[in-house]
Amino acid sequence: MSDKIKVVLDTDIGDDIDDAFALAYLLNSPEIDLVGVTTVFRNTVKRGKMAVKLADSLGHKVDVYAGENNPIKQDVQALLTEAIRANEKVDELGLYLPPQYDQKMDDAKIADEHAVDAIIRLAEKYTNQLTVLCIGPLTNIAKAIERSKAMHKIHRIVLMGGYDANHHPEWNIRCDPEAARVVFTSDIPVWSVGLDVTLQCTLDSAYLNSLKKQQSSAGQLMQQMLSRWFEHYAFDIPVMHDPLAASVLTHDFVSFEPKCVQVDIDHDRGATVVVPEGTPGSRVVQVATQVDVSGFLQIFQERTFQKGGKV
Repeated sequence: MSDKIKVVLDTDIGDDIDDAFALAYLLNSPEIDLVGVTTVFRNTVKRGKMAVKLADSLGHKVDVYAGENNPIKQDVQALLTEAIRANEKVDELGLYLPPQYDQKMDDAKIADEHAVDAIIRLAEKYTNQLTVLCIGPLTNIAKAIERSKAMHKIHRIVLMGGYDANHHPEWNIRCDPEAARVVFTSDIPVWSVGLDVTLQCTLDSAYLNSLKKQQSSAGQLMQQMLSRWFEHYAFDIPVMHDPLAASVLTHDFVSFEPKCVQVDIDHDRGATVVVPEGTPGSRVVQVATQVDVSGFLQIFQERTFQKGGKV
Protein backbone atom coordinates (compact mmCIF):
# COMPACT_ATOMS: atom_id res chain seq x y z
CA MET A 1 0.00 0.00 0.00
CA SER A 2 1.43 3.36 -1.02
CA ASP A 3 2.19 5.83 1.75
CA LYS A 4 1.86 8.74 -0.64
CA ILE A 5 -0.81 11.35 0.05
CA LYS A 6 -3.90 10.69 -2.06
CA VAL A 7 -4.97 14.02 -3.56
CA VAL A 8 -7.74 15.36 -5.76
CA LEU A 9 -7.00 18.80 -7.19
CA ASP A 10 -10.09 20.94 -7.86
CA THR A 11 -9.09 23.88 -10.06
CA ASP A 12 -10.24 26.72 -12.29
CA ILE A 13 -7.03 26.49 -14.33
CA GLY A 14 -6.81 28.89 -17.25
CA ASP A 15 -7.47 32.27 -15.65
CA ASP A 16 -4.76 33.16 -13.12
CA ILE A 17 -1.46 31.42 -13.96
CA ASP A 18 -0.91 30.08 -10.46
CA ASP A 19 -3.28 27.12 -11.01
CA ALA A 20 -0.90 25.78 -13.67
CA PHE A 21 2.07 26.24 -11.36
CA ALA A 22 0.19 24.41 -8.59
CA LEU A 23 -0.54 21.45 -10.87
CA ALA A 24 3.12 21.27 -11.89
CA TYR A 25 4.17 21.41 -8.23
CA LEU A 26 1.90 18.51 -7.28
CA LEU A 27 2.99 16.35 -10.21
CA ASN A 28 6.64 16.84 -9.30
CA SER A 29 6.21 16.21 -5.56
CA PRO A 30 7.25 12.66 -4.58
CA GLU A 31 4.95 12.71 -1.52
CA ILE A 32 1.84 13.17 -3.69
CA ASP A 33 -0.32 10.61 -5.51
CA LEU A 34 -2.56 12.81 -7.66
CA VAL A 35 -5.53 10.50 -8.16
CA GLY A 36 -7.62 13.03 -10.08
CA VAL A 37 -8.01 16.59 -11.28
CA THR A 38 -11.44 18.22 -11.40
CA THR A 39 -12.29 21.53 -13.02
CA VAL A 40 -14.77 24.15 -11.91
CA PHE A 41 -16.29 27.47 -13.02
CA ARG A 42 -17.04 28.59 -16.59
CA ASN A 43 -16.19 26.20 -19.43
CA THR A 44 -14.84 23.37 -17.34
CA VAL A 45 -14.29 21.23 -20.44
CA LYS A 46 -11.72 23.65 -21.86
CA ARG A 47 -10.13 23.95 -18.42
CA GLY A 48 -9.93 20.16 -18.27
CA LYS A 49 -8.21 19.93 -21.64
CA MET A 50 -5.68 22.49 -20.49
CA ALA A 51 -4.89 20.42 -17.38
CA VAL A 52 -4.41 17.28 -19.50
CA LYS A 53 -2.00 19.06 -21.85
CA LEU A 54 0.06 20.49 -19.03
CA ALA A 55 0.27 17.13 -17.25
CA ASP A 56 1.27 15.42 -20.51
CA SER A 57 4.01 17.99 -21.13
CA LEU A 58 5.39 17.20 -17.67
CA GLY A 59 5.47 13.49 -18.45
CA HIS A 60 2.46 12.53 -16.31
CA LYS A 61 -0.87 10.92 -17.03
CA VAL A 62 -3.70 11.99 -14.75
CA ASP A 63 -7.47 11.55 -14.97
CA VAL A 64 -9.21 14.90 -15.45
CA TYR A 65 -12.94 15.48 -14.94
CA ALA A 66 -14.99 18.53 -15.96
CA GLY A 67 -17.35 19.84 -13.31
CA GLU A 68 -19.79 22.61 -12.53
CA ASN A 69 -19.74 25.68 -14.78
CA ASN A 70 -21.97 27.91 -12.69
CA PRO A 71 -22.22 28.89 -9.01
CA ILE A 72 -24.99 27.38 -6.92
CA LYS A 73 -27.01 30.59 -6.84
CA GLN A 74 -25.37 33.66 -8.32
CA ASP A 75 -25.31 34.62 -12.00
CA VAL A 76 -21.72 34.52 -13.27
CA GLN A 77 -22.15 37.75 -15.23
CA ALA A 78 -23.05 39.58 -12.05
CA LEU A 79 -19.58 38.79 -10.72
CA LEU A 80 -17.80 40.49 -13.59
CA THR A 81 -17.15 44.15 -14.24
CA GLU A 82 -17.93 45.63 -17.64
CA ALA A 83 -14.21 45.94 -18.34
CA ILE A 84 -13.66 42.24 -17.64
CA ARG A 85 -16.55 41.19 -19.85
CA ALA A 86 -15.34 43.39 -22.70
CA ASN A 87 -11.95 41.66 -22.68
CA GLU A 88 -13.27 38.10 -22.71
CA LYS A 89 -13.43 35.74 -25.69
CA VAL A 90 -15.70 32.80 -26.46
CA ASP A 91 -15.07 29.38 -27.98
CA GLU A 92 -16.75 27.65 -30.93
CA LEU A 93 -19.81 26.95 -28.75
CA GLY A 94 -20.11 30.53 -27.58
CA LEU A 95 -18.81 29.65 -24.12
CA TYR A 96 -16.26 31.63 -22.14
CA LEU A 97 -12.74 30.84 -23.30
CA PRO A 98 -10.06 30.91 -20.57
CA PRO A 99 -7.32 33.30 -21.71
CA GLN A 100 -4.52 30.72 -21.40
CA TYR A 101 -6.27 28.23 -23.68
CA ASP A 102 -4.79 27.39 -27.07
CA GLN A 103 -6.48 25.58 -29.96
CA LYS A 104 -3.69 23.00 -29.89
CA MET A 105 -5.28 21.77 -26.66
CA ASP A 106 -8.51 20.76 -28.45
CA ASP A 107 -7.38 17.15 -28.94
CA ALA A 108 -6.76 16.56 -25.22
CA LYS A 109 -8.96 13.80 -23.78
CA ILE A 110 -10.81 14.27 -20.52
CA ALA A 111 -12.89 11.66 -18.71
CA ASP A 112 -16.62 11.31 -19.37
CA GLU A 113 -17.47 11.12 -15.66
CA HIS A 114 -18.68 14.37 -14.09
CA ALA A 115 -16.31 15.93 -11.57
CA VAL A 116 -18.79 15.73 -8.67
CA ASP A 117 -19.33 12.01 -9.32
CA ALA A 118 -15.58 11.46 -9.56
CA ILE A 119 -14.91 13.26 -6.27
CA ILE A 120 -17.53 11.14 -4.48
CA ARG A 121 -16.20 7.92 -6.02
CA LEU A 122 -12.63 8.74 -4.96
CA ALA A 123 -13.80 9.68 -1.46
CA GLU A 124 -15.44 6.26 -1.21
CA LYS A 125 -12.37 4.49 -2.60
CA TYR A 126 -9.90 6.23 -0.29
CA THR A 127 -11.90 6.41 2.93
CA ASN A 128 -10.16 8.57 5.55
CA GLN A 129 -7.16 8.97 3.22
CA LEU A 130 -8.19 11.49 0.57
CA THR A 131 -7.13 15.14 0.65
CA VAL A 132 -9.05 17.53 -1.60
CA LEU A 133 -7.03 20.56 -2.62
CA CYS A 134 -9.36 23.33 -3.80
CA ILE A 135 -7.85 26.25 -5.72
CA GLY A 136 -11.00 27.59 -7.37
CA PRO A 137 -14.62 28.28 -6.43
CA LEU A 138 -16.00 25.53 -4.19
CA THR A 139 -19.06 24.51 -6.23
CA ASN A 140 -17.96 20.95 -7.04
CA ILE A 141 -16.98 20.22 -3.47
CA ALA A 142 -20.17 21.63 -1.96
CA LYS A 143 -22.34 19.58 -4.30
CA ALA A 144 -20.36 16.44 -3.48
CA ILE A 145 -20.76 17.11 0.26
CA GLU A 146 -24.50 17.59 -0.12
CA ARG A 147 -24.91 14.41 -2.17
CA SER A 148 -22.76 11.85 -0.37
CA LYS A 149 -21.94 10.86 3.19
CA ALA A 150 -18.63 9.51 1.87
CA MET A 151 -17.33 13.08 1.71
CA HIS A 152 -17.49 13.30 5.48
CA LYS A 153 -14.79 10.63 5.69
CA ILE A 154 -12.15 12.34 3.60
CA HIS A 155 -8.96 13.26 5.43
CA ARG A 156 -9.19 17.02 4.95
CA ILE A 157 -9.91 19.89 2.59
CA VAL A 158 -7.08 22.34 1.93
CA LEU A 159 -8.28 25.40 0.07
CA MET A 160 -6.95 28.63 -1.33
CA GLY A 161 -9.48 31.23 -0.30
CA GLY A 162 -10.39 34.00 2.08
CA TYR A 163 -8.89 37.23 3.36
CA ASP A 164 -9.61 37.19 7.07
CA ALA A 165 -7.57 40.15 8.25
CA ASN A 166 -9.03 42.40 5.56
CA HIS A 167 -12.67 41.19 5.67
CA HIS A 168 -12.60 41.62 1.89
CA PRO A 169 -14.18 38.98 -0.40
CA GLU A 170 -11.43 36.92 -2.02
CA TRP A 171 -12.18 35.79 -5.59
CA ASN A 172 -12.58 32.01 -5.08
CA ILE A 173 -15.00 32.48 -2.18
CA ARG A 174 -16.79 35.41 -3.83
CA CYS A 175 -17.52 33.36 -6.96
CA ASP A 176 -19.74 30.98 -4.98
CA PRO A 177 -20.36 32.06 -1.38
CA GLU A 178 -23.16 29.52 -0.93
CA ALA A 179 -20.78 26.69 -1.85
CA ALA A 180 -18.12 28.09 0.46
CA ARG A 181 -20.65 28.21 3.31
CA VAL A 182 -21.39 24.49 2.76
CA VAL A 183 -17.70 23.60 2.84
CA PHE A 184 -16.80 25.78 5.82
CA THR A 185 -19.71 24.47 7.92
CA SER A 186 -19.30 20.80 7.06
CA ASP A 187 -17.71 18.42 9.55
CA ILE A 188 -14.71 17.89 7.26
CA PRO A 189 -11.42 19.36 8.55
CA VAL A 190 -10.72 22.56 6.59
CA TRP A 191 -7.36 24.30 6.20
CA SER A 192 -7.80 27.73 4.64
CA VAL A 193 -4.87 29.45 2.93
CA GLY A 194 -5.93 33.02 2.20
CA LEU A 195 -4.58 36.29 0.88
CA ASP A 196 -3.23 37.05 4.36
CA VAL A 197 -0.26 34.83 3.46
CA THR A 198 -0.39 34.22 -0.30
CA LEU A 199 0.10 37.86 -1.27
CA GLN A 200 3.60 37.63 0.19
CA CYS A 201 4.64 34.93 -2.30
CA THR A 202 5.56 36.46 -5.66
CA LEU A 203 7.92 35.36 -8.43
CA ASP A 204 10.77 37.76 -9.16
CA SER A 205 12.16 38.75 -12.56
CA ALA A 206 15.14 36.40 -12.23
CA TYR A 207 12.83 33.40 -11.96
CA LEU A 208 10.67 34.56 -14.86
CA ASN A 209 13.77 35.05 -17.00
CA SER A 210 14.97 31.55 -16.15
CA LEU A 211 11.63 30.15 -17.25
CA LYS A 212 12.04 31.82 -20.65
CA LYS A 213 15.23 29.79 -21.19
CA GLN A 214 13.51 26.43 -20.71
CA GLN A 215 13.52 24.42 -23.95
CA SER A 216 11.37 21.43 -23.01
CA SER A 217 7.74 21.11 -24.07
CA ALA A 218 6.60 21.79 -20.51
CA GLY A 219 8.75 24.89 -20.21
CA GLN A 220 7.54 26.22 -23.54
CA LEU A 221 3.90 25.52 -22.72
CA MET A 222 4.18 27.21 -19.33
CA GLN A 223 5.89 30.22 -20.90
CA GLN A 224 3.11 30.47 -23.49
CA MET A 225 0.44 30.32 -20.79
CA LEU A 226 2.30 32.88 -18.71
CA SER A 227 2.60 35.24 -21.69
CA ARG A 228 -1.12 34.95 -22.37
CA TRP A 229 -1.80 35.65 -18.70
CA PHE A 230 0.38 38.78 -18.73
CA GLU A 231 -1.26 39.98 -21.95
CA HIS A 232 -4.83 39.39 -20.80
CA TYR A 233 -4.66 40.74 -17.27
CA ALA A 234 -1.78 43.25 -17.53
CA PHE A 235 -0.52 42.23 -14.09
CA ASP A 236 3.06 43.05 -13.14
CA ILE A 237 4.13 39.83 -11.43
CA PRO A 238 2.64 36.41 -10.65
CA VAL A 239 1.51 35.72 -7.09
CA MET A 240 1.75 32.07 -6.09
CA HIS A 241 -1.57 31.79 -4.25
CA ASP A 242 -2.35 28.24 -5.35
CA PRO A 243 1.13 26.69 -5.17
CA LEU A 244 1.39 27.92 -1.58
CA ALA A 245 -1.83 26.06 -0.77
CA ALA A 246 -0.39 22.99 -2.53
CA SER A 247 2.78 23.23 -0.43
CA VAL A 248 0.70 22.73 2.73
CA LEU A 249 0.38 19.08 1.69
CA THR A 250 4.15 18.54 1.59
CA HIS A 251 5.85 21.08 3.90
CA ASP A 252 5.33 23.29 6.94
CA PHE A 253 6.00 26.68 5.37
CA VAL A 254 2.57 27.94 6.48
CA SER A 255 1.50 28.37 10.10
CA PHE A 256 -2.16 27.95 11.03
CA GLU A 257 -4.40 28.99 13.90
CA PRO A 258 -7.89 27.71 14.71
CA LYS A 259 -10.47 30.41 14.11
CA CYS A 260 -14.24 30.46 13.95
CA VAL A 261 -15.07 31.61 10.42
CA GLN A 262 -18.36 32.60 8.81
CA VAL A 263 -18.71 33.00 5.06
CA ASP A 264 -20.92 36.03 4.43
CA ILE A 265 -23.67 35.16 1.94
CA ASP A 266 -25.79 38.27 2.49
CA HIS A 267 -24.21 41.70 2.94
CA ASP A 268 -20.54 41.44 1.89
CA ARG A 269 -20.92 38.28 -0.17
CA GLY A 270 -17.87 36.08 -0.10
CA ALA A 271 -16.14 37.73 2.83
CA THR A 272 -14.67 35.31 5.39
CA VAL A 273 -15.29 36.81 8.80
CA VAL A 274 -13.85 35.66 12.13
CA VAL A 275 -16.77 35.47 14.57
CA PRO A 276 -17.44 34.17 18.09
CA GLU A 277 -17.92 30.41 18.35
CA GLY A 278 -21.56 29.45 18.10
CA THR A 279 -22.40 32.15 15.54
CA PRO A 280 -24.93 30.69 13.05
CA GLY A 281 -23.33 29.61 9.77
CA SER A 282 -19.83 29.41 11.24
CA ARG A 283 -17.32 26.78 12.35
CA VAL A 284 -13.79 26.57 13.69
CA VAL A 285 -11.31 25.89 10.86
CA GLN A 286 -7.55 26.13 10.51
CA VAL A 287 -6.64 29.55 9.08
CA ALA A 288 -3.21 30.42 7.64
CA THR A 289 -1.59 33.27 9.56
CA GLN A 290 2.13 33.25 8.74
CA VAL A 291 4.39 31.98 5.93
CA ASP A 292 8.09 31.26 5.45
CA VAL A 293 8.30 32.99 2.06
CA SER A 294 11.92 32.19 1.23
CA GLY A 295 11.56 28.55 2.23
CA PHE A 296 8.45 28.13 0.13
CA LEU A 297 9.83 29.86 -2.96
CA GLN A 298 13.01 27.79 -2.85
CA ILE A 299 11.27 24.41 -2.75
CA PHE A 300 8.61 25.58 -5.21
CA GLN A 301 11.18 26.58 -7.81
CA GLU A 302 13.31 23.47 -7.27
CA ARG A 303 10.38 21.10 -7.62
CA THR A 304 8.49 22.80 -10.37
CA PHE A 305 11.14 23.87 -12.82
CA GLN A 306 14.60 23.02 -11.53
CA LYS A 307 15.95 20.06 -9.56
CA GLY A 308 12.70 18.22 -9.01
CA GLY A 309 10.93 19.23 -12.20
CA LYS A 310 10.89 17.65 -15.64
CA VAL A 311 10.98 20.94 -17.53
